Amino acid sequence: MKKTLLTNPAFRYIFEVFVIIFSVTISFYIQDILNEKDREKLKNDTLKGILIDMQTDINQYNVALDILKYRLIQADSLIMGYYDNNRINQVRNYWGFQGQQISMNSLVNTGAIEYIKNPDLIRELSFHYDFHYDIMRDNSNAFENLFINLMHYLNKNYEVKGMDNLAIEDLDNIGKTFSSTSYKFSDQEINKMKNDIWLKNHMYNYKLILRLYLSGYTTGLNRIMKIKELILEEIN
Repeated sequence: MKKTLLTNPAFRYIFEVFVIIFSVTISFYIQDILNEKDREKLKNDTLKGILIDMQTDINQYNVALDILKYRLIQADSLIMGYYDNNRINQVRNYWGFQGQQISMNSLVNTGAIEYIKNPDLIRELSFHYDFHYDIMRDNSNAFENLFINLMHYLNKNYEVKGMDNLAIEDLDNIGKTFSSTSYKFSDQEINKMKNDIWLKNHMYNYKLILRLYLSGYTTGLNRIMKIKELILEEIN
């Protein structure tokens, strides 16, 4: 009987090798596609987490801007010599920076940042979470140091007349707790403050740091809006 091509052992061997190679190649190709989809999902899910973190930042930034602007006004009033208990207590506080970067850390730690296609988004994220956050922390620390120095100076040079009472059961009420922390100075002590050169110079330092701090919050908000647009483009 005449042998056909399919019954030829050499051909069958070559054909089987080809099928194996083809199957392995297809398997790798399919796996690459699946891996690519997994990487894309990881990247998009993490970017969505950054959007949530940024919304928290937006809320905190806006609250900080309102509070710090008000304190800047009080510092100006003190420099002009308008001393009273309310103004003194407004500047006898500080506002710490609390940026949210949990999802950004995940983006870097999981390597998902490498799958971002838009280089502008990578650049903006790096600038915001590295450079901007470092500046905000520096301003926050400087602001805290001003608060500590002012507390030490007031304690050393001025007698506190009293504070508002706070019942133990009200300690879980943040509003009542915070309002009860105000110092009360006598009229005599307040009049002494009006001629205090150290306090006046301290208020100028206070204004300097506050302006830098406020500028950071303002530019940070603008950058967040830009990053949000870039993230939505990347996800879609």
